[in-house]
Amino acid sequence: TVVPFGYEQDWIATLPVEAVPGVGHATERKLKELGIEVCGDICGMAPGVLRKLFGQVHGNFLWNMAHGRDARPLTKRGAAKSISHQSTLQKTTSDKDYVESLLLYIAERCLWRLRTSGMNTRSLSIYMRFADQRFAQRVCHLKIGTQSEQVIFPLVSAMTREIWASNPRPRVTFIGVHLSDFQPATPQEKLFFDDTEKKERLSRTMGNLREKFHSPVVTSARTFGLHHSYRLSQAGLSFSTATVEGKEAEEMLKREAEKFMAMETA
Repeated sequence: TVVPFGYEQDWIATLPVEAVPGVGHATERKLKELGIEVCGDICGMAPGVLRKLFGQVHGNFLWNMAHGRDARPLTKRGAAKSISHQSTLQKTTSDKDYVESLLLYIAERCLWRLRTSGMNTRSLSIYMRFADQRFAQRVCHLKIGTQSEQVIFPLVSAMTREIWASNPRPRVTFIGVHLSDFQPATPQEKLFFDDTEKKERLSRTMGNLREKFHSPVVTSARTFGLHHSYRLSQAGLSFSTATVEGKEAEEMLKREAEKFMAMETA
């Protein structure tokens, strides 16, 4: 986005108030209760009113942001210390296989970002929230860093089974995957490959194919059908979810697999 010099405030005035850094749900709600929908509405307010509503520091900050004034120096963003994706389900589900497939899909997205950053992860966690507001999490620490689906996927599946075993018939409303404890991925090739290195090479090759031909040209069978129902949002941190679960999800995956096999035969 290019904003010509001198037109900053005109451009900012059309933005919704939630676009302002520091405006969370509570601040947004309070502003909209006062009829303030866009930044231009803030510009029409006296600074003293904002200070009275939100305090000296936050009130001044909001007023300056709406006027395009920011004296903070530009700083280079540091390397990410963690990568996570999560999804709020539009419909609660008690289908373990469906939830596991969703977690594998999310892990696939996280690993794609991890490979793009040239890092390996040594810590993996999955988490779920249930309809009764209970929260479940499992964490796995790895001795050797990885960016491979072939290493991560079995761990995600095992942790999902653990959560299911300790929560009979859970009604899941929210799920997520979190990667952390990063270390640089070493590009040095080895003369002799162990099983882990073979998995890493396979994942890198699959990643290169996705990058060249666009996902989901190569994907796992468990997540194949989900690429048509789920997509990353513009922010890259949330999912637009389809209302599919249980038998519906099973049938969808079956149809997609049959289509894929037909294409292969042709």
